[in-house]
Order: sequence, then C-alpha cells, then structure tokens
Amino acid sequence: MVFNYDQKRRDYLKGALSHEEFYLDLADAIAFDDLEVLVPETACKSKDPNLNDVPLKLWDYRFPAVRMLLSRAINQKRVIKRINGLSASESVCILKAVARECTASQLV
Repeated sequence: MVFNYDQKRRDYLKGALSHEEFYLDLADAIAFDDLEVLVPETACKSKDPNLNDVPLKLWDYRFPAVRMLLSRAINQKRVIKRINGLSASESVCILKAVARECTASQLV
C-alpha cells in the first residue's frame, strides 16, 4: 500500500476522511507494529478517549523515532510526501491513533 500523504491530507481537510482514519492509514503505511512499540505504557491505562491524561512529554519524547520510521517508509516508497518532514504534533496524533486502536483491540 502506498500512502500519498499530500492527497490524503487534502481529503482529510475536505472532510472525506476523519482524523482517526487519516492517522491510522498513515500509521499502517509507516509500520503500525513499529509505532505500537513507541506508545507510552500509561496510554493503555488511560480513561480519557483523547489520551490527554498522558503527559505530553511522553508523546514528544518519541518524536525522533516516529520521524525516523516515516523517513524509512518514504525511502521504501510506502509513503509519498512532498516535504519529508513531520511536526511533533503530527507525531503525537499518529501515536495516539495507534494507542486508541491497540486499546480498543484489547477490550474485544
């Protein structure tokens, strides 16, 4: 699966994709299992659906690793992105989407 970041971002901004869909699709293209390892342990115990009870520094601490995984996905042509960068807030969104997905699967 090739994730065209710029096209998917436009779709997301037009409302064709939800926030969760956009970031889960991106996480799948990057490597969901590798990102899952980066999710803070406290996120699995969170009672907040937005995971805002997990300190931001725990998410931000993982930013370099998420950026490295995205760079690898771009180099392997799994992600097409006009600008190779990633913001810290996007990194948090990716990890929170992964955390919510993992938490949901644990409840089933």
